[in-house]
Amino acid sequence: MPPRAHRRLAWPLISLVAGCLVGYLVVAHPLAAGLAVVVAAAVPIVLGRPDLLILSVVPLSVAHLSFVADDVRGVLLVSLAVGLVLVPTLRSPVGRTRPLRMGWPALCVAALAGLLLLSTTVRDNAWTPDLPGRFSGLTHLIVVIGGLGLLLAVTVWPPKPADVARLVALTGGIVGLYALFDGHYNGGRLEALGINSNYLAALLAPSVGTGVALARQPRRLYYLVPAAICLVAVQQTQSRAGVLAAVAGVLVAVISNRPARQRFIGMAISGILAAAVYVFRKPIWTVVFDERPMSQLTDDSGRAGVLSATLSAITQHPFNGIGYRMFPYYAMNHPDVGRFLKTHNDYLGLAAEAGIPAALLLITLVVAGLVVRGDALLTPLRAAVAGGAVTLAFANVLVCPVVIVGFWICLGCLLANRRRTTDDAAAGADTGSALGTGPTVGTEQVLRPHPHREEAHAR
Repeated sequence: MPPRAHRRLAWPLISLVAGCLVGYLVVAHPLAAGLAVVVAAAVPIVLGRPDLLILSVVPLSVAHLSFVADDVRGVLLVSLAVGLVLVPTLRSPVGRTRPLRMGWPALCVAALAGLLLLSTTVRDNAWTPDLPGRFSGLTHLIVVIGGLGLLLAVTVWPPKPADVARLVALTGGIVGLYALFDGHYNGGRLEALGINSNYLAALLAPSVGTGVALARQPRRLYYLVPAAICLVAVQQTQSRAGVLAAVAGVLVAVISNRPARQRFIGMAISGILAAAVYVFRKPIWTVVFDERPMSQLTDDSGRAGVLSATLSAITQHPFNGIGYRMFPYYAMNHPDVGRFLKTHNDYLGLAAEAGIPAALLLITLVVAGLVVRGDALLTPLRAAVAGGAVTLAFANVLVCPVVIVGFWICLGCLLANRRRTTDDAAAGADTGSALGTGPTVGTEQVLRPHPHREEAHAR
């Protein structure tokens, strides 16, 4: 029997088996049948559009909150709405068909992941009497390593910056609108989706700057609507870190892609305003965070003691740290704290638990993304990364997927654009030297005379 005959016989048998399986699932397990249909429909799309696989992590990170939230239907509704934001992306053409080469950001990501894994073997039994030599942060470690893997994937196969910026802005608008209408207040502070006010503010703050940056583009003023919704929701959370992150994102959105003189003036004005806010912080906090008692707005909440304990851990163990996720036990036995508290700062937390090199690697990646050169399409991503970078200095959000996923994707796009610019410049230089022309500058090519042509012309 020829090979084609075997194929003709195989397809009806496969269809019959698949039909029986689907029918059984529909009758016995309708939820599993629906999930199988969605997966079967999504696989061909994802195989042809790897950028969709990366962007789909955002609604999935929202949907995972249904495991801890009381209102599961509300969480699933929000995640479905966020997923619908990806529909216009299906109609857009693929931005890049080949992956980018891995550069030094990939080495930084791998080194940071290696240091985190090595830190799980470090233990100081004198400061961890309750759990000597035992690691208790496996779930958090998986989340952080997974986030670094997402960052690496984005740098290799980046989505379009416009798609990422739209997703961040509209996701924040959807979550903020749901929080304002269906959230609840705990001690005068807004909470929703099963996460507390600080994490909710950290989730919404980057969308404020992203929406403002998108509104600066031609015919995009409507993005001010989700930005305003997120700003109101952040204020209702009464989170100081959230407000500062939103302000930082707006400043970056306004200053970026301006002439050097305007950027310098804007940075100087921002510095003066920051100094004034710090000097008059008590009356400003009283006006902006009117629902919180004054005792929570001072250093009596324990942050000063936690900072002292963190610096002590860094000075005592500068290179290897005290062990990943072991700082709460260190703080519990520290004379300035005496309680089970976290660092409230991911930069200092990495330095204390995994060593100063780990913190420097994270700071290097963040700064490299913020200073990357690019057109106005990268400004929304830069604003989102600026807001996320400020949030990292006031909270431990690296272990919260719904907060940190957007930050990793935006940072990866910026780093990928840096790598893409380098690759394109090198390719232009190679092409120019092969053709007897100069390198490419912007959209124009610098022509150089070919030596043989010049000699022939002289003759």
